[in-house]
Parts: sequence; structure tokens; C-alpha cells
Amino acid sequence: GANAFSNCKKLEEIVVPAGVKELCEGAFESCESLKHITITRGVETISADAFANCPSLETVTFKGSEADWAKVTVLDGNDALLGASFTFEEILAMLGDLNGDGEVGLKDALMMRMYFAKRIGDDDVVMENTDYNGDGKFNAKDLLALRKMLAK
Repeated sequence: GANAFSNCKKLEEIVVPAGVKELCEGAFESCESLKHITITRGVETISADAFANCPSLETVTFKGSEADWAKVTVLDGNDALLGASFTFEEILAMLGDLNGDGEVGLKDALMMRMYFAKRIGDDDVVMENTDYNGDGKFNAKDLLALRKMLAK
């Protein structure tokens, strides 16, 4: 949320986990020791002043392509972030990786279950990764196959 980590004087590195869509206003404001941040594909907005007064911020790793980064809305007051050195780590399509974090795991199975229960929709999952069992369809058989794999 807003100002979640603001004024954390000893925070040096942060990894924004998969599933986070927004870095709220002032989230890392005045984190004077923050040197590196990893942002996962899926972040849509970096709100105003999320990285205001972060003079030590040197590097940003974005888990996605430059094209993915271009879709992120970065609002005013984030000069420290935009002035840092960027590295892009493209995440290749991986069957079963519904949240696009580069791993197939329990979170993906939960997302699949929520999708079938209509609690989330197409915009919430990486649709090209949905056909886990490779039969050309996205259905409960994919969830079953994924759960079997995770049980091993």
C-alpha cells in the first residue's frame, strides 16, 4: 500500500513478487540505502513518488521484456527509478505458469482453480501458458495434470 516501506533506512534490496500490479504512492520513498529492485512482469503502475528520494538506487532488474516494461505506467516523482541501470530478463512461455513468474507451482494451480470457478478471468492469467497437458484445450484436465506434477 501507500508508503508501505517509506523511510526504511536500511532496506538495500527488494523483490516485487508476482501478482503485484501496482507499486503504490510513496511505497519506497526515502529508502536512502535502496540499491537494487527486481520487478516482475505484471506490474502495471508505479504510482507517484514510489521511489522519491532514493539516492542510492543503482540497478533495476525487470523480469520481462523491454516491450513489457514499455506497458508499465510510471507516474511523476520516480526519477531515481528511471535513472537506474535496467536489466531485462525475458521470461519464456512455460506451460502451467499462469502468473508469468517463470515458475510452475502451487500459485499457478490456485490461479487455475480460481479461473475455473470464474473468480478471475483471462486478463488475470497468462493465457498462452494455460494448456498444461498439451491437448489443445484449457480445462479441468490441465488442473488435474498440474496437481499430479506438484504432488510428486
